[in-house]
Amino acid sequence: MPNTIYEYLNEDGEIIRIQVQETSDRVRGGRGNTDATLQRVETSFEKALGTVKTATKGLKKVINEVSPDEAKVEFSIKAAGEAGLFTICKATTGAEFKITLTWKKEKG
Repeated sequence: MPNTIYEYLNEDGEIIRIQVQETSDRVRGGRGNTDATLQRVETSFEKALGTVKTATKGLKKVINEVSPDEAKVEFSIKAAGEAGLFTICKATTGAEFKITLTWKKEKG
């Protein structure tokens, strides 16, 4: 099964390409098929990250309610599915983006 390259345009009109290795290639153990198919995503890169924005807003709300002196959240995202939208996933090796968010209570 070939890898998929998702092609996004960002809000500045620049092209962002993200290669995703298909799961079945990883299971086989070898390097897998090095052929790749190009899939242009109809939504902007920023809109594709909407899941991250929504999740981050929810996390910030909870953190503000709990009001710790400092909070750190780590998670990974990857492009997946026919629409090329990003999903929050378990951190593994591969083409995921690892994101660390840190909130610190303001002094004063």
